[in-house]
Amino acid sequence: MPLPLPTLDRLTYDELVSEARSSLPALAPGWTDYNAHDPGITLLELLAWLVEGASYRLDNIPDESIRAFLRLTGVVPRAAQVAETLLVVRPRAAALSLPSGVRVQAQDGSVQFQTSAELFVSDANLAAVVSGAANDYQDVTLKNKPGAAVYLPFGVIPQLGDALYLGFDRALAAADSVVSVGVWTGHEAEDLATRTQLEAEQSRVDEAQRLCAGLPTDQVNWPQHYAARTAWEYYASSKQWQPLKNVVDHTRALTLSGTVRFTAPGDQARGGVPLFAQSGNYFIRCRLARGAYDCPPRIAYVALNVVTARHAVDQPPQLFRSSGRAGQTFELAQKPIAPGSTGITVVSNGVADGAWHAALAWDGVGPHDRIYLTTPDTAVVTFGDGRIGRVPPAEAEIKVTYQVGGGTRGNVAAGSLIQTTNTQPVTVQQPFAACGGSAAETLNQAKARAVREFVTPTRAVTLDDFETLARATPGVPIARAHAIPDYHPALPCIPVSGSTSVVVLPPCPEQRPEPTAALRASVQRYLERRRLLTSEVHVIAPHYTTVAIHARLRARADVDLRALGRRARAALEQFFHPLHGGPDGNGWPIGRAVYRSEVLALLNDLDGVSHVEEMTWHVDGLAASRCGNITLCRHGLVASGIHEITINEGSVCHE
Repeated sequence: MPLPLPTLDRLTYDELVSEARSSLPALAPGWTDYNAHDPGITLLELLAWLVEGASYRLDNIPDESIRAFLRLTGVVPRAAQVAETLLVVRPRAAALSLPSGVRVQAQDGSVQFQTSAELFVSDANLAAVVSGAANDYQDVTLKNKPGAAVYLPFGVIPQLGDALYLGFDRALAAADSVVSVGVWTGHEAEDLATRTQLEAEQSRVDEAQRLCAGLPTDQVNWPQHYAARTAWEYYASSKQWQPLKNVVDHTRALTLSGTVRFTAPGDQARGGVPLFAQSGNYFIRCRLARGAYDCPPRIAYVALNVVTARHAVDQPPQLFRSSGRAGQTFELAQKPIAPGSTGITVVSNGVADGAWHAALAWDGVGPHDRIYLTTPDTAVVTFGDGRIGRVPPAEAEIKVTYQVGGGTRGNVAAGSLIQTTNTQPVTVQQPFAACGGSAAETLNQAKARAVREFVTPTRAVTLDDFETLARATPGVPIARAHAIPDYHPALPCIPVSGSTSVVVLPPCPEQRPEPTAALRASVQRYLERRRLLTSEVHVIAPHYTTVAIHARLRARADVDLRALGRRARAALEQFFHPLHGGPDGNGWPIGRAVYRSEVLALLNDLDGVSHVEEMTWHVDGLAASRCGNITLCRHGLVASGIHEITINEGSVCHE
């Protein structure tokens, strides 16, 4: 709980004068004239006036000072953010090319978006979607639509060679045309946040390598999956699968919503998938070529002719004339201004000066800095006064370019954007909601964020820091992380000072999850950049010990014995579950022993059980002692074996 701030502005002018007069008899006994004409009283009143003003200022910290304090903590109030979405474009007749900057709007015109890239609009139709292994195809065409259940493009357990096949009713395009395919996972907001985190981490790594040329090259490239590598191919006229050229995959091996762009092949042929041998479709595929997934990718929708659109629309440039006066302002025709979209060129005596930059506040601006202030909500541009910010020369021409948009208004629902404003012969579909738009951060919100970031670890010092940072590794599925102090995986029986081992678990598979080597390496790289210089960190997998319970229960009267046996096995499996088990239900504690008394209490507390007559267990397939507990290693977990429950003397229920 934060400490309450004292109120400094407590006394008014009259109270200060009255308090000063009341102290005169004790402080100055010879002073007897307290009337207003006395010069001493005049001085007291002057001091009271000064104290009242000073206390008011002390109790009202200006915003400039608050922003300066926030900058010391690395926090700057955020500008409004721009929403974005993926659009599917279909030609009304023949194929065509659309330039970047095509406007798309809602039916009532209240919200407009703008495409951010050129798009070749193919007239091919996606007729078939097939997933699975090369010899075990599964037709998921009916599932491939917005709002339907997600499907697994590579199956439940992806294997090398498994692929997602996309069949079209005709060849995609003429040779060398750039074709775009869109992929949605159904979690667009989470995918956008993950992409933002990955880009931020990529920026940190690039900056570190720029500043320290001697550092080893860190293999961080955010569009690439940390483990899996996919290959995009097409079925060629040679009756073989050939690689597509110039592939730019922003889906991170089908794990994030995004686009896949490639150059259309000139020798595409029909066939390639025996399941659709008679359909005459032209197929391309995304094949798992290398690596593996810890969690299989899930897809909600795939479509052709997909382009990103943002809630930031270009406006015609506006021209103004500088008066040469300090603090001059200019109001733009449209509002609100999209954050970071303004550009100003000042032309004086035929010389163009485009080195002017926008800011949201005058903090830290000097008299010669080419800085101008933007107020997005009112679309007002303000120049400096010569003391803070440079003044444009008199009679100089000021050219302003900008975009309109930003804020929460851009988070439109699916299907809102349906038509273009450029009279293009195309139709537009918005399969999923736009996301990412947010209002500008207020000063109070920035202060609250500073407090949150202050308690969020950025360096791995304590064990909690290691665990929190491991779970925060961007783009890597981590369900649990457990840090073990003074533990080296190569020397499990010897304490190693300064060595911390972090056990990580992915959220899948549900039973007995175990991280791949690539996942551990990704978390290791993330922690290495944040550990103390004198420490070392190791990211390891858990060691599973399989425990199978053999118990004989005495049931109460009128109890369904088979149902009781099923409940007993389910309770044991839940208790030993690595993700949802344990005494507190947050997963079996890593390294914690299995206590016989707890298992007996669990079985005895089942509804319908009178008491437990006998209980033994098998550990890793071997019979263990009838008494005692099961000790696990420090990075150990329990895996539930096949439990055998006997009820009422010989009624055996096997799993």
